[in-house]
Amino acid sequence: MSYIVIIGQVIGSPGTRYVTEWYSDLEEKRTLRAAISHGFKTRGSDDFRIGKIERSRLVGVSWMDQKQFDREEVTDTADQLGLRS
Repeated sequence: MSYIVIIGQVIGSPGTRYVTEWYSDLEEKRTLRAAISHGFKTRGSDDFRIGKIERSRLVGVSWMDQKQFDREEVTDTADQLGLRS
């Protein structure tokens, strides 16, 4: 198991629909703590998510070690990052 940092970018304007696009450098970290540290260095704040990777698949997405996002959110994020879920 490993972890990656996932950063979102909200795109849209008041007259259009807002969407969030997800990005990652896909740099796998062996521990959650290492991934969180990498996220702070990469983003400069806590405005990022952590992806949990098992057997080359994105199997979970959370904010830090808190909220786990539902399966649909994991699948959508994996698709945007070019990963399997």
